[in-house]
Amino acid sequence: MMSCLTKGACWVGLLCLMSGCASLTEYGKLQQRAQMNYSRGNLDAAVSDAAQSLRLNPTYERSILLIRTVFPNAVANHVDNIDAAKRSSDRFKWDKVVS
Repeated sequence: MMSCLTKGACWVGLLCLMSGCASLTEYGKLQQRAQMNYSRGNLDAAVSDAAQSLRLNPTYERSILLIRTVFPNAVANHVDNIDAAKRSSDRFKWDKVVS
């Protein structure tokens, strides 16, 4: 009969094989957090998390693919905010851009 420790190790090993173990690494956790931020519309946080993931593992394909999608969207969002401020007659319109 297997001990609880041995069974636990078997489950961890099985989960690693199924998930590729990346989700257990720091860069994998950052990529997952970046994906979550992206799905919630938090583009700046998604870019930051994906970049941190790539600093830890520059060849991690999931983070590479994600940042290729998220970064252009984040830039476009900022450009849209700048354009809206330019069109605005609000006295403090630039405060929204720089904050």
